[in-house]
Amino acid sequence: MNKQDLSRDEQLALWKLVLQRLELMSVPAPLSQEAAREILASWLPRWGHETLGERIRWAEGVGFEPLTEIVRLAADSGPELPLPDPGRPLETVDGCFRLTVTAEADQLLLQVEALGFAMDEFANRHIGIARRGEWYTSAATPVTLAAEALVAIIALNADGEGECWIADRPEVRAALLRPVIGLVKD
Repeated sequence: MNKQDLSRDEQLALWKLVLQRLELMSVPAPLSQEAAREILASWLPRWGHETLGERIRWAEGVGFEPLTEIVRLAADSGPELPLPDPGRPLETVDGCFRLTVTAEADQLLLQVEALGFAMDEFANRHIGIARRGEWYTSAATPVTLAAEALVAIIALNADGEGECWIADRPEVRAALLRPVIGLVKD
């Protein structure tokens, strides 16, 4: 484009646009890289393949519809917080889900598999694992839980399978003594 091809008004509009872009470039960033890192570090670790957008959306609370639970009566009776044997997956009381827990260093790998008809029903959805608490009255009663109340949020694939790495902490082990599996409402 040649300067002679533009009218005087078009030239003024072009220069205003250039000036506006230069002014935008000179505005300091609203947050320094260090401040952004500090904010991200203060959040709970992200679960599995959770995106940053999902983490921000769930920071204020997670819509959670309890579906079923896993009962480990023998493990619940002792003072220790044992993990389930990785060679023996746990099944929910209704037989809809299988949970395998594997410990590696200071991390736990939680693998969830939907079984039977549940595979089709929960494929490509998010499920959560939470410690059974006073909020749990019966299955299918939706509640809003703080993100910290959940052990994990796992995205299930088209086959109804998903996994998530989480930190091996006493609260997590306590939650895995009698976990509730529920549907996370997006």
